[in-house]
Amino acid sequence: MTAITDEAASLVQSLQRRTSAQLTCNKSIAYYPDMDDEQLDRVFKALADPIRRKIVDRLRQQPNQSLFQICAGAVAKGEHAVSRQAMTQHLDMLEK
Repeated sequence: MTAITDEAASLVQSLQRRTSAQLTCNKSIAYYPDMDDEQLDRVFKALADPIRRKIVDRLRQQPNQSLFQICAGAVAKGEHAVSRQAMTQHLDMLEK
């Protein structure tokens, strides 16, 4: 029983470390005081996709990456390959 409890505690600590380092866990991004309902809807829609959240986190860690670098970074981390066209569409959604 203790091994399971220790393993669960270790998992919780690991998740807390991972999520606290990611930009998308910052609740203030969604509740900026001057945003109206339409702007909030766009923020939530943009961040609803897990690929876009990973893009935001990657750009936070290393800003000013080219489109090629963003696509190559996904493949290098063992994630699904994303075409340049699909990546451009994700970036367009994030820019709105």
